[in-house]
Amino acid sequence: MEELQNTKKKRNILETARKCRRQLLSMLLSNWSLKILSLALAFVLWLLVVNLGNPVTKWEFRNIQVELKNTEMLTDQEKVYEILDSTDVLNKVVVQANRDVLSHIGASDITAVADFSHLTDVHTVPIQLSVPGFQVVDVRVGSDTSENLLLAVEDKKSKNIPVQVQTEGEVALGYVLSSIKADQNRMSISGAASKVEQVAYAQVTVDISGIKQDLSTNESIQLYDQEGNALDSEGINKSASTVRVNTAVLATKEVALQAEVQGEPAAGYAWTGEAAISPEKVRIAGSSSILSAIDHISISGEALDISGRNMDLTVSLPVDSYLPSGTQLVYPDSQGQMSVKIVIERKETREYKIPKEEIQLVGVPENRIEELSDEEEAYTVELTGLPRDLDRLDQTSLAASVDVAAWMEKEGISTLMPTVYHMPLEVSWPAELQLSMEKSVLVRLTFTRKEP
Repeated sequence: MEELQNTKKKRNILETARKCRRQLLSMLLSNWSLKILSLALAFVLWLLVVNLGNPVTKWEFRNIQVELKNTEMLTDQEKVYEILDSTDVLNKVVVQANRDVLSHIGASDITAVADFSHLTDVHTVPIQLSVPGFQVVDVRVGSDTSENLLLAVEDKKSKNIPVQVQTEGEVALGYVLSSIKADQNRMSISGAASKVEQVAYAQVTVDISGIKQDLSTNESIQLYDQEGNALDSEGINKSASTVRVNTAVLATKEVALQAEVQGEPAAGYAWTGEAAISPEKVRIAGSSSILSAIDHISISGEALDISGRNMDLTVSLPVDSYLPSGTQLVYPDSQGQMSVKIVIERKETREYKIPKEEIQLVGVPENRIEELSDEEEAYTVELTGLPRDLDRLDQTSLAASVDVAAWMEKEGISTLMPTVYHMPLEVSWPAELQLSMEKSVLVRLTFTRKEP
């Protein structure tokens, strides 16, 4: 009996399960519209729940650099481009995504690409934005930012230009800039034809303020137009951005010019000793050791030869030709030319009287007494020289004498007899004058024995 009851219970349970399955299948296979609506409402409800906790929002990012691709599309055609209005930097980019996504995005995660293969006829390239590695709703440029890279496209041009060196400031007092030279005097530039055509030369500027020794520096290159206006070199490729400049500095010294006259003027003429040089001094430069040994510069040679001249000699000579080795003339302190004037004058002959009492007798034997037996009260001598020297002559400076002993030796006389002798008068005169007597002046002397 009990076993029968258990069997009935199992049958009831199975029957109930079958009824539930049939009812569930009936519910699933009927009322589709209601079920779909329920599913949609559930999805919306899920979105609301999600967005309430992690909503979609927008963040702005500033100064996003645009990456340029395939630029060879232009450069391979010998074209150059210039980016206009700084459109290679995006002022504002707006990214839309869920808050938890945005919280992990930085400006460096945003990629902006301008592919030159998409260059338009009006020289613009669309900028493509993305945020790789992040799920975003949208990414776009801000309202005040261009969606395109704006270009100015021109033919490429190249040319060589000279490199000039300019100085600023002054070297130390007592020194001079001897030379300044750049390692290169030409360079090449290339770029947009409109810009390259404006460039006339390149220049480097060296500050030499207060320097006392040689200087070697690297200086930046600046481009200039024909009128000397500095140019903006942006967009111009230069073969070098700096140039090495070598500067040499020398010590200076002021020295006098001295003329060394050679030769003798024509007969009857003489050089006055005056050689006027203009300028009288010049400033020269050299090493300190060389300058210390120089106190003047000698001007000599054929240019100052007065042989056979009967008038002044005036010549203009280059100072450089007479500079000592290892020196150079300092400009503009000194002139490159000098003028030399050598004064030549005609000689004059004048007579001078020497009183008899002013004549000295020397070398008279001790046992003899001398006596001037001439009736002349004075003896005449003639001196020749330049008028200025004759004018300065003080007659008292003329010394006259008779050397008895020298005359006796010359004549071979050992003893003077008490008779009359004619002995030559010797006259001493200033060296700048000449005694121009055609024959000697003879003095009449009488000698007598001296009583013991």
